[in-house]
Amino acid sequence: MDTGVGEENMIDHRRRADGSELFLLSSKVPLQDDLGTVIGLVGISLDITEQKTIERKLKSTIQTLEETKLQLIEAEKLKTIGRLSAGVAHEVKNPLNVVSLGAQYLESQIEGPEEILEIIRDIREAVKKANDVIFELLDYSSPHEMEMEPANINQLIEHVLGLLRHNLLTARIQVCCDLDDKLDPVRLDSQKMEQALINLVLNAISVMKSGGTLTLRSSSWQMKTTGSNVAGAMTELFEIGDTIVSVEIIDSGAGLSEDDENKAFDPFYTTNPTGQGTGLGLSVTRSIVDLHHGMITLENRTDGPGAVAQILLPAATETKK
Repeated sequence: MDTGVGEENMIDHRRRADGSELFLLSSKVPLQDDLGTVIGLVGISLDITEQKTIERKLKSTIQTLEETKLQLIEAEKLKTIGRLSAGVAHEVKNPLNVVSLGAQYLESQIEGPEEILEIIRDIREAVKKANDVIFELLDYSSPHEMEMEPANINQLIEHVLGLLRHNLLTARIQVCCDLDDKLDPVRLDSQKMEQALINLVLNAISVMKSGGTLTLRSSSWQMKTTGSNVAGAMTELFEIGDTIVSVEIIDSGAGLSEDDENKAFDPFYTTNPTGQGTGLGLSVTRSIVDLHHGMITLENRTDGPGAVAQILLPAATETKK
């Protein structure tokens, strides 16, 4: 009306009285009297709401396909890395055994001087660290046979805390447990899930250099909505109506940097100094959780400094394809 210039094929987005969306494809031109004065406008609109809805679904589907393609590429890369790791580990293992036996023999034959004995002990320690990496590589890359049985995740948590009692005391870590005693059982390979929980607790201990508080929490809920992201990880694994069991390991450390959040589960990524850890612990943990048809996240806390690792698993009452 102000410019006297018409507009064609304008997308007009509105809300109906019931709150639903309405998309109109509109063209409008000024209406003039005999003197050329603009006294109104003439317009025509076409309801394109259905086309817009289809367009959105198509874009979402394309995005999901792209993400799936990238995941498949990454999965294939990891398989290749796993096969390569297994081959390298087996090739390196035998020479390391020779070095270890040789160092052990020399240590038993030599009485001095102390400097030479110290060098031999350093060699044996270096071989031990290399062997630790190899064993983790083999565990990471080897096929996993699962022995799944219904289990109480709280009992597993308490067992893990008992195993790591000395580590927690030495590191001056105070443990707080908030375990829901009404949890549904979860189908688990108890040995492998125990390894995953041990890895997470040890990781939490390692970031609390001057002591701190470690909180372990279990809970369950029923999934009632897909949330805003219908193509997210949650909806890939769980369906509306499923009962989800959650385990949280919460530390009071310094928290995660952006790199930590993005790469924490990558093989060999670690924030520890050289020689302290292999960087495979969290990667192995994620593999174990994946094998249980669950998901794991590691994020900064929202209620203070520190990070929270959360494992989500389907209750044993849920049947997964």
